[in-house]
Amino acid sequence: MIIDFKTLQKDFNSRSSELKNTKRFVEDELKQVDLLLNHSNYAPDFGMSGLTERYKSKLENLNRIYNCVQSGWKIFLWGYEKYYYNEKETKYRRVSNINDISEKHLKSFNDENEVFHNQGLELGKYVLWLRKLENEPSTEKEYSTLSPEQKLLALHYLGLDFRDFTNTHVANVLSQILNVGP
Repeated sequence: MIIDFKTLQKDFNSRSSELKNTKRFVEDELKQVDLLLNHSNYAPDFGMSGLTERYKSKLENLNRIYNCVQSGWKIFLWGYEKYYYNEKETKYRRVSNINDISEKHLKSFNDENEVFHNQGLELGKYVLWLRKLENEPSTEKEYSTLSPEQKLLALHYLGLDFRDFTNTHVANVLSQILNVGP
């Protein structure tokens, strides 16, 4: 199953929506992708290779991508690099003639490799999108420079009436406005 660009983008946005400085978060995300692409033990481990340190990202989607493409790593990287460097989608070139392989096995081979290739394309789109985010001006959330006393005075002049609310409700509203409390 391919994890497409939109899924990766949606996951990133949901994880970064509450952060003050998304620029650092983008940098960390790119480091995680770099770790995926450049780790040294990408050979499939069927329990016989003796690898004790398998690739493991702190991002679930990257782990799922790795688990999906590890047996077709070179095809995955080829698809990724084609999109990353040329910024255009290329179709997987299906193998059409291999001696001594049945038509059924050839179709299965091509279908599996096409998934590896397409996953590389989707990751390439995601990384380019992250690079664009990285180069954008910082999106740090700006908070009011007013002191708590000035904020309370502004609320007073706005004429907010809290008489119909419990103290707990008023406290929750004021703590959000004044950036105090939990």
